[in-house]
Amino acid sequence: MFAAICSFVFIFSFSGEENTGIEILATGTFFEGETEAQNGELWLGIFNTNERYELRTVELTVTAEHSLADRLEGKKTGKRISVTGEEGTLLFLLRSQNNIFVEGAVFPSIVESENLDIGVSIPCDENTEIVTTSKGLFLTDGIITQRLSNVYPDSYGEGVAVVWAGDLDGDNKIDIVLDDQPHYAFKHFYRLFLSSEASAGDLVKEVAQFVTVSC
Repeated sequence: MFAAICSFVFIFSFSGEENTGIEILATGTFFEGETEAQNGELWLGIFNTNERYELRTVELTVTAEHSLADRLEGKKTGKRISVTGEEGTLLFLLRSQNNIFVEGAVFPSIVESENLDIGVSIPCDENTEIVTTSKGLFLTDGIITQRLSNVYPDSYGEGVAVVWAGDLDGDNKIDIVLDDQPHYAFKHFYRLFLSSEASAGDLVKEVAQFVTVSC
């Protein structure tokens, strides 16, 4: 069962994705192969401290951990990821090769929404909003309308939620992190969309994913 789900996850999430040099990550315990993060790496974490959000540099602590896939007693194929110096609530972690993410205050318009149904409209700023229809989840500024994901109205564990909507890359435009789970077996399916990487005629571009399964 686990092998079948992992094959599905791999095909679904990585087919056609280019290497952008940008990464997104969560903390927790993960199966072998779900993350290449290493002990001692420096990432930028999005923290909520007393309703203030900020990007803050943290050091990863990565240790071997038993996972559900382990078949032999004493074998540890999983990874547990935590961070040192954590103050406040950590939402997710970011890293880029070209240092587009910078420490400091950030100001989201949407944080950790519930799973979205059809017919939702959520303002992101004075010009931009997220809307859902039977055809999917869209980001629109009234001129450009860009489809970002499916919506799952008849859910059996599937769902799409907005983890973050707000400027992350310093260009004063909306960036988005979705948790887009097209199957009940997913634990995280983070999809990072940045405005600064968008092609002509688009508002954002998907630049990174972080995919884990729960069973």
